Amino acid sequence: RLVKVAMDPKEFQEKQRRLHELASKAASMQRYIVSLDERRQSNRMALRSIDKEEGKKKLWLTSGDIFVRSTAEEARESMRKDSQAVDEELAVTRGELLKVQAAMEEEA
Repeated sequence: RLVKVAMDPKEFQEKQRRLHELASKAASMQRYIVSLDERRQSNRMALRSIDKEEGKKKLWLTSGDIFVRSTAEEARESMRKDSQAVDEELAVTRGELLKVQAAMEEEA
């Protein structure tokens, strides 16, 4: 059952603008979550690779555009710290996304 509600055209436009803004923000946050998840997966793969290279004392790692030689233990610790930071950022971003989605529900 549909109920007609009279709404001022300017009010309607403003509501649509807010919904569009919230939807854009939600889509952006979802893309960011995907990129963080890809980074987390990459860290997992790197940790497994480091674990397979147990006999080696030094490893070559990439950090952006540079190569760094590091011990396996230093590499593991670096990956663990990065993974923890990514997990924390994912939790925060997912919480913010839930708030944006709730705001969209209220606007609709």
